[in-house]
Amino acid sequence: MNDFDIIRLDKIKFNFNELLEYYNILEKNFSHLKWKTDFIKDQNQLEGVKYYTDGTFDLPWYSWGIQISSNSQGQIEGGWRAGTDPSKIPEETYTTSGPLVFGIAKKMIDKIPSISQLGLVVHPPGGKIIEHQDIAPEDINLYTVHIPIVTNDKAFWINSSGRHVLEPGFAYLLNTHRVHGTDNQGSTPRIHLLFRTTIESAETLVNEGIDIS
Repeated sequence: MNDFDIIRLDKIKFNFNELLEYYNILEKNFSHLKWKTDFIKDQNQLEGVKYYTDGTFDLPWYSWGIQISSNSQGQIEGGWRAGTDPSKIPEETYTTSGPLVFGIAKKMIDKIPSISQLGLVVHPPGGKIIEHQDIAPEDINLYTVHIPIVTNDKAFWINSSGRHVLEPGFAYLLNTHRVHGTDNQGSTPRIHLLFRTTIESAETLVNEGIDIS
């Protein structure tokens, strides 16, 4: 199963308008739960995020942690593990309820096996993430799924096979164990809903799919 870069998950069915509505509700009603880079207080984490954003740290990166971790202790948590303690990730549980668990997010949590770290991430115009591999012990048994909501034709997912534009209306299984990065060269944000799941559950999503409409 590890011999791939990107698989479009055509057997995952969802209502794109419901996904777009969910994002619009977050922007309108839940701005107070938005994570931003200026929330980072830990110096090591700050240096790490600056490094991975490849000189674009000062752009308006933001996200929402929908399934926050058991370690968050009430803090606003980033949409991609930013508020977690990496040393505890393998032992963490992720909430299945909370202020952002409604609409399509609740359907996904209810229906997708082993879903964790569900979040919504906004990459600003000009934002980059350097090419890297997720091969730490807490990463190696998990795959990542991205569901684009808003993008542009210059917002790229980068891996060994080239630069890819992930299209709204589809879900994508991404092998982040291999070298990958992002580069939004467009004039609009790149907005993705994303989550992690076990390799075994990912195989189910590829072979059998699921209906979350």
